[in-house]
Amino acid sequence: IALVAIDSRRLSSSESSLKAFFAHVFASLVLAHGLAFLFGATGDRLVRPDHVRDLWRHWDEPEIVWYDGSHLSFGSETAVWEGVDRLLRTRGLAA
Repeated sequence: IALVAIDSRRLSSSESSLKAFFAHVFASLVLAHGLAFLFGATGDRLVRPDHVRDLWRHWDEPEIVWYDGSHLSFGSETAVWEGVDRLLRTRGLAA
C-alpha cells in the first residue's frame, strides 16, 4: 500500500496543473510486483478510465477492478473491497 504526502501549498488551483502533478507522482512510483491493486470507475470524470489503464500498464498490470460508478462511489462497491481484502490476505496483512 503506497501513501503519498502532498504539500497543497505547492499546487496551483488549475486543473491541468493538478493533473500534471498527480501524473508525475504516480508515474514515478515503483512498486514490487504483487503490491498493487487498482480500481476504477467507468463513470469517473476526475480520474478517467484511460488514466487508470495507463497506471495499470506502468505498474506491470496488477489486479484491476472496474465498477459502474463515480469517483466517490467506490466506498459502496463490494468488488473494490473484495479486491482490497485479497491483496491484504496475499501479503499476510489480514486473516
